[in-house]
Amino acid sequence: LAVMEAHAAEPIPAPGEPEPPGTYLTLRRLAVWLSEPTRRMRVLAVLADATQGLTGGALAGAVHAHSQHGDPFVAGYVRKVLHAVSVPLFDMIRRWVFEGVLDDPHAEFFVRAADWVGASTRVARGDLDGELATLTLAAAMDAAAGSGPGTPITPVTRDLWRQGYWVEGGLLPGFIGAGLARKVLRAGKSINFLQDVCGDRRWVQEACAPAAAAAARAASCGAVEALERLVDEASALVDRRLLEVLRGPKYALGKHFDAIGRYLLLGQGDFVTALMDLVGKELSQDARHVSEITLNHALRTALTCSSACKVDDEEVTERLRARKDRHASAGETGWDVFSLAYDVRGPLATVFTPAAMAQYLRVFQLLWRLKRVEAALADTWMVVRCEVERTLWRMAKRKEQGCEP
Repeated sequence: LAVMEAHAAEPIPAPGEPEPPGTYLTLRRLAVWLSEPTRRMRVLAVLADATQGLTGGALAGAVHAHSQHGDPFVAGYVRKVLHAVSVPLFDMIRRWVFEGVLDDPHAEFFVRAADWVGASTRVARGDLDGELATLTLAAAMDAAAGSGPGTPITPVTRDLWRQGYWVEGGLLPGFIGAGLARKVLRAGKSINFLQDVCGDRRWVQEACAPAAAAAARAASCGAVEALERLVDEASALVDRRLLEVLRGPKYALGKHFDAIGRYLLLGQGDFVTALMDLVGKELSQDARHVSEITLNHALRTALTCSSACKVDDEEVTERLRARKDRHASAGETGWDVFSLAYDVRGPLATVFTPAAMAQYLRVFQLLWRLKRVEAALADTWMVVRCEVERTLWRMAKRKEQGCEP
């Protein structure tokens, strides 16, 4: 531009005058100098038309599609534009996968959060000390909508892990595949799960902050390969910590799996036998007359009588409850409406969802009926065996006495 201005300052000789010693600006020289900027302007005009009305990842995807042009000049220039467009997107991904932060004021990021997540997580990080229930979130959004401080908070059934965040396919750029997008989503969800449900904010601040600062340099290059490495590192780091927390002594996921197997799936034989003997009389009457208080007392007695009290601590056994179906119909007995329930809260509710617990209940009901049939057959066999032995003994006595059988 400076050379062009210098040449433009030189006077143009009139027709018939001698050529001046300096170089002056001609239309031919101007056309040569402006040829490359004109091509760039044309490329930018095409990109502007192609990306009109698009934002965020959709805009980056449209620019990426034009970077596959066959003209090396066009492809190289569009790649420079794509780099500039991708750096803010990659920075949003970096903050999400390492900090769990959706820094998206204009709704351009392909990871979206439900409206109720913001209010719920603010309550969890401020007042509940990380004990935010995963499936029964306090309805903090009611207060945000204008309820007074004295208004009672109504629990609502919402799953932070499965319903709180999702990938918006329309905002997903073409150079980020579905598999990579799922990794990005899971990494950020895991960070928020650790902070808001497990109460592990200190680890997030101490371990993820240095990693996020190091990843900022990788995100600034705007390359897909660097993005994949960044997401893989974040996923490995967070997944490892999440498993450590869930398997650790605070939540003891494995212990609860074992407890469900022993009690709901009737794997603890002496407990099942003791429970069936203790509740048999209560369950033999009409279902409408069965008392849950009596059933729970029998359950505690069965736990005490069996080896369960030696295997499991009080924290596990207190979660076990005897339940009676409230919708018992006429003609049903207590055996038809009896079930065991295992109470799960906090992070465990994300693993043992209501759907999963409903499946455990169905399996329990089947096994409970089979155990009842087994017990009835055992009792019948004992009676029949005693009668057969007594009859054989009498026949042997009569034979010894020389009498006809």
